[in-house]
Amino acid sequence: MLDHCIISGYAESCWTIVSYRALLNHDGPIGSYRAMLNHAGPIGSYRAMLNHAGPIGSYRAMLNHAGPIGSYRAMLNHDGPIGSCRAMVNHAGPIGLYWATLNHAGPIGSC
Repeated sequence: MLDHCIISGYAESCWTIVSYRALLNHDGPIGSYRAMLNHAGPIGSYRAMLNHAGPIGSYRAMLNHAGPIGSYRAMLNHDGPIGSCRAMVNHAGPIGLYWATLNHAGPIGSC
């Protein structure tokens, strides 16, 4: 989630320093056709609601997106608290680790 914030914070200017692997795995610039295709379209669109679990707090969101933050279902499906063993195993570990680089498109600026 942290790398999402970093990338979205820089918007398009960020993508000039992002690795090719990041572009390939992380959908390209926000709003691009590839991003829309892989990331469910603009926020609020029908495709987004269908693929991304509907509005925050909706029943579908709770069912598909693991329920409220901190709930048992959230911990089970969304890797547990940041830094936990389950989070490291399923969510690629802390940014910068080899496992993170392999699964999470690599750090910003990697080759």
